[in-house]
Amino acid sequence: MSEEKPHRTGLLGRILNREDAIKTIKQASYVIIVMAIIYAVAGILTDPRLITDAFFYFILGILLFWLKSRIVSIITLIFSLLALLLFILNKTGVVEEGGSLVGIFVIILLITSAKAVEGTFKLRGKYKDVISKGGKIE
Repeated sequence: MSEEKPHRTGLLGRILNREDAIKTIKQASYVIIVMAIIYAVAGILTDPRLITDAFFYFILGILLFWLKSRIVSIITLIFSLLALLLFILNKTGVVEEGGSLVGIFVIILLITSAKAVEGTFKLRGKYKDVISKGGKIE
């Protein structure tokens, strides 16, 4: 007989049920908050303009954790896409200001934001009325 292997859950796994969606959203918000702290430290050490981005990401991470909102996740994704665009424009020499942060940070935020969008849409859509393990609808 073939036994089912447990699937990966959270940020690196597939979202197959309500608990997976909640876990993914929580982990995405943790990553966004940690990246905001890294942005803030980088801003203090190198470029104070990064502190504004850090504050914005920090607020979005907290709101995502607290509200599990599709709108918050989409705003985070759009902000991450704009950060990636600015980074690319800076590296190609089109713009002189901004976008100087390491590209891997931007890519991590972009992937995390995309996964948060997937989690929030599945949580509020496909798994909206599914009863969780605790026996209640969250």
